[in-house]
Amino acid sequence: MRIVHSSKLIVNNYGIYKIRTNHSCCIGAKKMTNLQQCLAKNMKFYRKKEGLSQAALAERAGTAANYIALIEVGKNFPSLQMIEKIATALHVDALDLFDKNRLMLIDAMHLQNKLLASITEVVHEHFASCAVEESGRA
Repeated sequence: MRIVHSSKLIVNNYGIYKIRTNHSCCIGAKKMTNLQQCLAKNMKFYRKKEGLSQAALAERAGTAANYIALIEVGKNFPSLQMIEKIATALHVDALDLFDKNRLMLIDAMHLQNKLLASITEVVHEHFASCAVEESGRA
């Protein structure tokens, strides 16, 4: 593995960029930026939409599965070339990975799924209590 250091940037042979936060190379200590968060969430959304595991996406994009995982949690930020490879593997335009409107849709879908799960739970509890009452009357 070839690693090139500058004062703030590390680039290895996979095109992986990491920000150095201090002299001891404490990577990942910073909070995800809005751009990283947008990329991470959209990438995960499109990966799941394609029905791909992180390993399958990595294979399509020509990288390692743990690298895909690190991008999705915001610990690594890919090079432009890797973003293009990931987008191609997901059958989307690279700009779609940074679309904030998609991000809002993902958040809305997540809230909708949580609400649906809560309603389903309440309905199941209601029917369970009705069944107990009916068996007590018999």
